[in-house]
Amino acid sequence: MSLQERFEQATVDVKRLNNATNSEKLEAKAKHDAWEKVRELSREEAQEQYIELFENLKEKYGLKPEPEKK
Repeated sequence: MSLQERFEQATVDVKRLNNATNSEKLEAKAKHDAWEKVRELSREEAQEQYIELFENLKEKYGLKPEPEKK
């Protein structure tokens, strides 16, 4: 389960991904491949899983928001 996969499914224009060309860089292909793994998810499911995974990673690595600067 990765954040990138859920982010792509929740936010990216499917037509753009389906029209990927040979001139796209490796990064674009990696994003497309990540999206392919979760393409059956609805936007809502992808958003929910993204948030759940993000919260789990925050807890696992002890991430806390930075204090507000005044």
